[in-house]
Amino acid sequence: MIGIKVLQHNANRQAAAHHTLLQHAFESKAYVVLIQEPYCPGGRKDSYHTVSHLSFYTVLPMPILGSLRPHVMAYVRKKDGLEFTPRYDLASDPYWQVLEVFSGPESFFFVNVYNEKQRLSRQGTQT
Repeated sequence: MIGIKVLQHNANRQAAAHHTLLQHAFESKAYVVLIQEPYCPGGRKDSYHTVSHLSFYTVLPMPILGSLRPHVMAYVRKKDGLEFTPRYDLASDPYWQVLEVFSGPESFFFVNVYNEKQRLSRQGTQT
């Protein structure tokens, strides 16, 4: 089994934080980047865009209808022999995503979760 360097960060919807994290991941040779609250400015009412990097595949959570932007996003380094597949059958929500990574004969999962404290406390007070 190979060693896999992973970076995880909450970008707080800030472009500078998102770009800096990807550049740091590139320079430190990280294989996987897991971001919560990625930078995704809205364009039209039913779309958004995000940051890309030439050295990474961008992996979005399950495509969603409407204007709800993703709260998690992953990046996987290109050209390092690491194969992956998003597991939309296990997670179809903008607040979490599952990636299955294949390393030789075995596979394992990365689960990227955003736990919005405000949203959870509002749900807990409903009757």
